[in-house]
Order: sequence, then structure tokens, then C-alpha cells
Amino acid sequence: MSFIASVRDFARELRRRRVTRVAVAYGVVAWLMVEVSAAAEEALALPTWTDSFVVLIALVGFPLAMILAWAYDLSPEGVKRTGSDAENPPALRANTPPAAAIARQLPRRAPPRREAARPAAAPSSPPPADLQPTPEDLRRALLATLRHELRTPLNAVIGYSELLLEDLPPEREAPVRAILTAGQRSLLLVNEILRPDAGETELTDDVLAAMRRRIREEMDESTARLGELCAEARTALQDADADTLADVDRIAEAAGRLRTLVLSELNGPAVGIDQSAAGLTRELAARVIAGLPRGGAVEENAPPLHGHILVVDDNPTNRDLLSRQLARQGFSVALAEDGNTALELLRRQDFDLVLLDVLMPGLDGIGVLTQMQRDRATTEVPVIMTSAMDEIEGVVRCIEQGAVDYLIKPFDPVLLQARLSATLDLYRLRAQQRRARQELEEESAWAERLARSLVPDRFTPRLRAGRGALVESQDSLAVVIVVLQGLSTYATRQGDTALAEWLLGTMEAFEACAQDLPVELRWEGGAALVATSAPADPADEPDAVAIGELALRLREEGVARAADVEAIRVGIGIHVGPAVASLIETDRFAFGLWGEAPEVARELAAQGETGTVHVSPAAYAALHGAFEFETRGIIETSSGTQMPVYALLERREADRVS
Repeated sequence: MSFIASVRDFARELRRRRVTRVAVAYGVVAWLMVEVSAAAEEALALPTWTDSFVVLIALVGFPLAMILAWAYDLSPEGVKRTGSDAENPPALRANTPPAAAIARQLPRRAPPRREAARPAAAPSSPPPADLQPTPEDLRRALLATLRHELRTPLNAVIGYSELLLEDLPPEREAPVRAILTAGQRSLLLVNEILRPDAGETELTDDVLAAMRRRIREEMDESTARLGELCAEARTALQDADADTLADVDRIAEAAGRLRTLVLSELNGPAVGIDQSAAGLTRELAARVIAGLPRGGAVEENAPPLHGHILVVDDNPTNRDLLSRQLARQGFSVALAEDGNTALELLRRQDFDLVLLDVLMPGLDGIGVLTQMQRDRATTEVPVIMTSAMDEIEGVVRCIEQGAVDYLIKPFDPVLLQARLSATLDLYRLRAQQRRARQELEEESAWAERLARSLVPDRFTPRLRAGRGALVESQDSLAVVIVVLQGLSTYATRQGDTALAEWLLGTMEAFEACAQDLPVELRWEGGAALVATSAPADPADEPDAVAIGELALRLREEGVARAADVEAIRVGIGIHVGPAVASLIETDRFAFGLWGEAPEVARELAAQGETGTVHVSPAAYAALHGAFEFETRGIIETSSGTQMPVYALLERREADRVS
């Protein structure tokens, strides 16, 4: 049986090195050369031994071609040596499609909606039948689990060793550096044996069993040596400070866990499909690979030098190691041991970035990521997924769910800092852009309000465009002006603050009176309200009627506002006549309404009493059909002329607004 397996392995190696392909090609080329030489011998009268010489050359060259095909490979990068069977064992090679192809084959899900966070489904809830992991998924999940279980203690060995080397003096580094070297070699061996693309065309139970045997056989000696190095380091550093000894003990503990894994769990018979699905970690890995939906920090008073980071990992060693590495790089760190705790911290605190472990009991990393994307408060927080599982399906799944990056344990400190800094810089730049855009929108809205308060609505587009002067003349413009008199007396008696509050309430009340009427309002110096009919044909009477209706509303509101204020008088006047509206641009914009209509209306308002609306004869002629009036005598204008005045009383019954 072993002979047949050896022959099968040798044949597989011939195919991998393309030796059989080269042999076929060489045979075709040799046959063509023999045929050509035979034809040339007759046509060119060559010696009779020519074709025999060509056959001899072909026979001699065949073994040389086979040796070269075995030893070298022709690639886009040029000629290179083909890896040996020890470097690339048959059991670990597969015709795995590239990452991009796998990503294209994965089912695409719509991006999560931005809505309030909802509770994730219970971990025990069964997935839909059409998304159940396949046997191939479960085998690949076991492969990922083996890699995860072996890398986790190696991550602790390498990480704590690097931290110790930063603190120890050069003369005492030797025992720790020996541990670091041994840990790195073990990690390389794990990566070589359990590569993500390991396996044949189909990852079978026999292939998995072969990998487990290799782990047991090839890591037995290295893990035993790692334990001896830990004991030697403990003896050599026994007089060091407590923190150093604690880190050495952590390294020894991690090395012990690695040794236990190699000797016990990985030392077993071939694992079938049912057994490969056993265990929480393997179930989690299977879910990620199948693409199923899943529902000690630094000093307290130290300011965050580079950002506030949340580390989420169910392994206490990983949390401690990563938090210390981040603290040394200047980050402020918070820790969470599970997904629910992480979500609670995210609701209470602001974080610049989250380092989120993929495989966790309960609510796993993808479940946390999904809930963060659904919550408006956390959807903008960048998330970097961390795991010892580096299957491309898991990476793609995390990126699809909204993660910005994916880091594989153990972390290289320099690479970790570079990836974190790049992510934080990018998201801080985006935050600055969002703030700048928000400020621009707020300033634009404020400028729009300011423009509308300075000029009528029909002039605001020209004001925004900066098109210069604009003059409009009206032969018959209806104008109502409200003049507030006695403000200085009120301020002297009650104070400036009381006056400002009264003015604010009055202005808001007056503007509310005009909300449903076709009129335009403008305040002049805060003491006079000017309202005009909207631009229309002079014969269009409803414009003047709207001014009359507004005057009645202003009269009622003015009486109410001045009821408890003796010093202030609210005068209202209406006139219909010619006027000129102009927008002038120099260093600033200036808008004004001039002419007979505003001047007469202002004079009528100045001579009126609170509760009275003075109307000119021209305004009476335009409004008497819709309103009731009474005669108020004759007043003398500032120009020395006399003018009869009417008092606006109310709408006529037939025209009364309900």
C-alpha cells in the first residue's frame, strides 16, 4: 500500500513540476526534427548518417531536458528553481483560484441599512437551509481552526518577547531573543504546513489527517525546545523586576499551551466531517467561511496621543498584549472581552477606531460589525478585523460587512502601527471634510436667511449671483408700514435687555401675521416694518386687499403687544402710489424702497395711535370695496400739504376671511 502511495505521490510531483508536459513537447519536437532531417538528407544529398545523428542527439537530450524540467520552472518573472517536495508537500498544494476570483464567486449582499441598532439573532438560531455549511466548508473551517489555535499562543510568545526586548538592556537580551527566534521559526512552520491554499483539488479527510501528522512530527522538537528556552530565560532573569518576570511567565504559559496542542489535540486519527464541526471555535470559523450572517489600559489621566482605540477579543492574553503594544505606540486603549460589551462601550464612549476579533463566543466579530453598521452613532467608526484565520472568504466577508482592513495574528508591531496610523489619518480627513461641508451648509443657510431679511425674495438670486445694481419702478404699489415709537423711553425705564426681549417677541409675532399672505416684509433698523404687495400689474386689486388684511392683523397684534407697555406706541399706515425699489452693489449690497408710497405710509404711521390703521385717500380708493372705514379728519404732511385720513375698521361681511 505504501508503494502505491509513493508512486501516486511521484506522479503528482511530475505533474506539478510540468515534467510530463515537457516530455510530451520534447517528443513532438524530436519527431519533427527527425522528419525534417530525413527530407533534407534526400533533397540536399546529405550523408546517409545525418538522420541517425539527429535521432542520437534527440535521445541524448531527452534526459537532460527532463532534469532541467524537474529542477527549474519558467514563470512570468523568469526562470526559477522549482520548490522541493519538502518545501511544498503534495498534501498541502491545491488548485485554488486567486483571491479576486473567490471574491467574485461569493454571494453579494446589499449594504446594511442605516437604522437604529437591533438585537442580533441568538447564536444558536439555525441558519437558513440554503446557507448551511457544506462538507467542504467544514473541512476548510477545521483547517482555519488548526491555524487559529496554533497561532494564538505563538502570537503571545512573539509579542511578549518583543515587548521584553524593548525594555531589557542589551547584555540581558540573549535568552529572550532565543525565545523570539524559536517562536518565529515555529510560526513559519505552522504557516508552511497549514497554508490557506493547502490541500488538493478537494480538501479531504486524508489530507487533513496528513497535516495533523506533520504538525505532530515536525513541531514536536521545536515546541519542546521552546519550553526549555523559557525555563532558561526564567533562570537567567530571576533577579529582574516583577513586570519582566510576569512577562516571562506569560511566554512560558503560552509555550505550554502550544506544546499541549501539539501533543494532544493534534495527535489523533484522521478527523471526519462530523468531528470537524465539533467545538465552538470551529463552528464560528465555519460560519465565517460559509459567509453566513451572524447576528488595563494606559494611565487614566494621560491624553490620547494618537487616538482612542477599542480592542475587542475574548482571549485575555491577546487583549493584554495588544493593549500594551498600542499604549507603547501612544494610543489610548479600552478593552472588551465580548461583542455585547463592545457595543455597550461604543454607545457610552467615542472611539477613533475598533480592533475587532472575528472569532468570539456569543456575538462574534461579524455580528458586532453588522450592528455597528446599522447604528447611526457607530456607522462612521472605522473597524479593523483581527484573526489568526486568513482564509480569503473570511477576509472578503468582513470587508463586505463594512470593515476597513483585516489584520492577521500575530501582528508585526511596525506593520500594526502603520496600518492603524493610515486608517486613523484617512478617517480623520473624512471627518474634517464632513465638518467642513456641514459648516459650509450652515453658513449657506445663514447667508440665505440674511439675504431674505435684507431684500425681497425676487432680489435674492441676483444678490447671490452678485450681478450689480437693479432698479424696479411701480406705478401703484400698496405699502403698509408699522412704526414702533417710544423704544428709548422703554429702554430707560426697563433696561436694554427687556427692550431686546420685547422687540424679539414683537418681530416674530408680526412676521407670523404675514405667513399666508402674498406680501413681502422687511425691517428697517428694527423699529419699522415695511410690507408691500408682491410685484404685479397695478390694476391687480388683490395685492392691495392683502395689504389691508395684513394691516388688520398687525393692528390686533400691536394692541396685544403694547397692552402692558405704556411707553411704546404702535402706529400703522397704508398708502398706494408710485415707488422705486433698488438693489445697489458697491463694496456691499444696499436695498431701499423710495418714492411716494413708502413716504406717505410712514408719515401716516408716525401720526397714528396704537390700535388705529391710518389710510390715505389713494389706499381708501383701492380698498373701500372690501373693507369698512371711517373718516378721521385731515392731517398736515411734512411737505406742508393737507391730506384727509381714513381709519381702517374691518373686512366687509361678504369679504370676511373665515
